[in-house]
Amino acid sequence: MEPLRSKGFSIASLHPMLSFADPDLSVNMFKDTPCAVEGDKHTIAILSRWIEQIGGKPFELAAENKGLYHAAAVFSSNLNVVLQAIAVEAWQASGVPQSMVTKLHHALLSATTQNVLLRGPQHALTGPAARGDARVVNLQHKIVEQWHIEAGQAYVLLSNMASRLAHSGLT
Repeated sequence: MEPLRSKGFSIASLHPMLSFADPDLSVNMFKDTPCAVEGDKHTIAILSRWIEQIGGKPFELAAENKGLYHAAAVFSSNLNVVLQAIAVEAWQASGVPQSMVTKLHHALLSATTQNVLLRGPQHALTGPAARGDARVVNLQHKIVEQWHIEAGQAYVLLSNMASRLAHSGLT
């Protein structure tokens, strides 16, 4: 937008923190959605008023932090979706009946989401990495890698990060 600013236009950007996979659902979920605004002060003030009028919660974000802010959104949303797809595929590949895959997925994802929201990421961790059970992590890594090489790589990397998070609070 810098070319517009150089021509005298006042600029700003707006980023609502909401998944827009289904626009109709998103419109109905918009109330209280946090919305990052960045740009010229005057334009931010106008955008912020408009956001509040439609039920959003504006906050300012420095331009130099937008990249990391957007990457955090990818971790929280899109990469979470990829992990959920891997879990569903692994349950299917392990022979779990399809009717139970859906039940397993819903139960575990719902409980995990609630634990993260109520207790925070560090205290929501469970499983072998959180317990420091390297033997089980290594065994499962080999099994997952035989099934799906990229999922195996993700499994070991994320298990290492989970272990550090559980034991030091750092990822």
